[in-house]
Amino acid sequence: MHSIGGICFSILSFHRTVKMNEGRTTFKHDPRRLSTCLLNRSKKWWIATTATKVGSVVVGALSVILFPTFKLTAILLFLLYVASEVFAWRTDSFKGSAQSVLRKLDFWDSFGWPISREEMSDLIVGCPARLRKQIPPPGEDDYFSSGESPGATRALENLQESSWWSKHLAKRMSQVTMTVAVSFIGGSLIVLLISINTISSLDTLASIGRVVTSALMLVLSLGLFRLTLGYYAFERKAEHAEKESLRLLTSGCDELEAVKAWQEYQVARSTAPPIPTSLWNLMKADLNAAWRAYRSAARDD
Repeated sequence: MHSIGGICFSILSFHRTVKMNEGRTTFKHDPRRLSTCLLNRSKKWWIATTATKVGSVVVGALSVILFPTFKLTAILLFLLYVASEVFAWRTDSFKGSAQSVLRKLDFWDSFGWPISREEMSDLIVGCPARLRKQIPPPGEDDYFSSGESPGATRALENLQESSWWSKHLAKRMSQVTMTVAVSFIGGSLIVLLISINTISSLDTLASIGRVVTSALMLVLSLGLFRLTLGYYAFERKAEHAEKESLRLLTSGCDELEAVKAWQEYQVARSTAPPIPTSLWNLMKADLNAAWRAYRSAARDD
């Protein structure tokens, strides 16, 4: 009876895997590349938002220090503020679309729940036409390393892998943003203290004070401490998701528990600050090597 049940389960899992791959090949655009396209677009708008915030601080500082009588400063600052708000809105729009695609891909790869053609038609609209033409047809989707058939076990292994990557990327970003913030503040205060003790000209001291104030305003404008806290919070939530997936893999669970664990992680991921593509490319080789050497090997054993 057990062998017959095992054979039936294997046939069912194989059927679900075949149906999943057949569904993927019916699309004209690769869903995985679509999510990457939308995420990259969101990050570009995020960089533009950051640039306008930096620009507003720089314009304000230059107007006070070099051009105190310039009459168009207020208008320039207003335009930069409006631009930053528009860019932030575009950032959130593309990020929301990308996260929607990622959630569906997570469940498709983990449980074999395919994305319908109706859903795909709505998702592809969120990608600009110029970029949409660059997305190739679907190929092999080897995003996750799990060799299990679709189901609760594969879902938890996928969750463990995704949350492990997110944990390390978020940890590095929290360190970077904290270092930048502390450097700005520490450097500004050191310059101010040295200037007070070495410079006697009141005009020069006033100019240095304005520069220091501008540097501190830049830290606040960029929200570096808020970003640090956001990355740290995501790191902790990703670590919790990783531990939960390991616990459920050890104790055994059904699909409902696996779906709940995935959804908690997806909510944390969707509300976390973006991870720069440059950091992902920088850490990709080391993380892949560590995962294959220890995590994948542990599963095979």
